[in-house]
Amino acid sequence: MTALLCFSIFLYLEEPPIILNLTNYRAELKPPFTPPASSIVNLKKLALLPRTAPKLPVEPATSKAAPSLPCVNNDQRIIRNPANLDLTGKTGLIVEEDNLSYDIKGTNSQQIYNQLFDCNLALDDMDANGVTSNTLNYSYDFESVDGQVCEIKNVAVGLHLAYLLPRLVDSANAPSDLINKWNGFYAPLREHEDEHGKITKNYAETFYAYLKNLADEKKCVPSQKYIEDAFNKTTKEIDAANSQYDDETDHGRNTGVRFTI
Repeated sequence: MTALLCFSIFLYLEEPPIILNLTNYRAELKPPFTPPASSIVNLKKLALLPRTAPKLPVEPATSKAAPSLPCVNNDQRIIRNPANLDLTGKTGLIVEEDNLSYDIKGTNSQQIYNQLFDCNLALDDMDANGVTSNTLNYSYDFESVDGQVCEIKNVAVGLHLAYLLPRLVDSANAPSDLINKWNGFYAPLREHEDEHGKITKNYAETFYAYLKNLADEKKCVPSQKYIEDAFNKTTKEIDAANSQYDDETDHGRNTGVRFTI
């Protein structure tokens, strides 16, 4: 059984502050695939919000306005769901984390601002500066006794997390005050996305403990669907907990996720 989820997609720039709250969720069911011990349903959720372009700030009259730079390496900004973890021959909770990046160029604040605005994780006319996505799947062996699922063993739960965040590629040529400003934007963004990963890990651990308890106690359950329902409940709880975290932090705004000119 597999679930694909994405969380915490946001754009925070200031000219003064431009804060976009995420409210729209969309789900897409994909065709099932069946491994030996369970059925598979892929669920993809994206938290996205259309953005209206604000007027960019004007540089002081004493300085020359910085020209916008072209976006580079566009393929880096495609949001891809992490692959299912191969659980063949494995038991326990297996967690893998991918740290991905997309390039942002600039040697002054306005160039970087423009890049964050123009070269972010655009998807279906929606914008994002960071995204955490995951794939959760599980497997187990069992014996069917009078139509029930019994003698559960070889329990494995896989969690594949992917963090996609911006990377400043011109840092070697940027002045120290600009690097400090970038770090002040990036560090809380990284922390915010890491927290989404921690939330998801906690629920993956809980689901694994549930399956392991069935195995350790040699309990029977009515059907595979009984376990599948518990899995689906877990994915909904993951979604709700991450949404609550975004609500509490205003998608990172309350913890300093913003970039200023």
